[in-house]
Amino acid sequence: MGPKARDLLQPLTATDLSNSAFPFGMIKEISINGFACRALRMSYVGELGWELYVPAGEAESLAKALERSGASYGLRYAGFHAMNSLRLEAGYRHWGHDITGEDTPLEAGLGFTISWDKPGGFIGREALLPSKGKVPTKRLIQIRVEDPDLLTYHDDPIFKNGNLVGRTTGGMWSVTENRCLTMSYVGNENGVSKAWVDEGEWEIEIGMRRRKVTASVESFYDPRHERVRN
Repeated sequence: MGPKARDLLQPLTATDLSNSAFPFGMIKEISINGFACRALRMSYVGELGWELYVPAGEAESLAKALERSGASYGLRYAGFHAMNSLRLEAGYRHWGHDITGEDTPLEAGLGFTISWDKPGGFIGREALLPSKGKVPTKRLIQIRVEDPDLLTYHDDPIFKNGNLVGRTTGGMWSVTENRCLTMSYVGNENGVSKAWVDEGEWEIEIGMRRRKVTASVESFYDPRHERVRN
């Protein structure tokens, strides 16, 4: 994962990794440095990247091949907390924190994933249809805590104009923003539109203290998600 992922991988495979030949969302069976693997053009960190799937017994050898190729690009291993920070910057949802069985795709801002005309339908389609095309009264939005000394992880109250409208779902420090980022489901009986989110004063309560936050329906990093499609 990273802006140089294509440059790093291309010398190791005969498969064309260009954007036109291997676009975002595609999966192919390819050979990387002699290892047969499935390569998925997908990212959970908001940058260009591929997920590589190989038999467990070959994973270490492939990783070492990638280390050698990536040395000149400053390749480093990253852990879960780094990935959590990056996915929050990019606005990617986490199952169990930001999305659960109690939330609909429309409320989670994932309406683009719904195949309304899928042959045979899907479980929950009839329950979801009345919400199609409407502004949801509950919606997951992005939150940036403006006080750089505060951290939020989950379940902290979110206020708009002094009124409790939601609670955070999960958070992590953002190096890019130099502040803590989180998400929150917020509610408004007249609909949680972009205009409604962009107006008014937003606050978070952490440790019995209320502090200013910036609310947004778009991610704070690359809101058009152009980098992953580069």
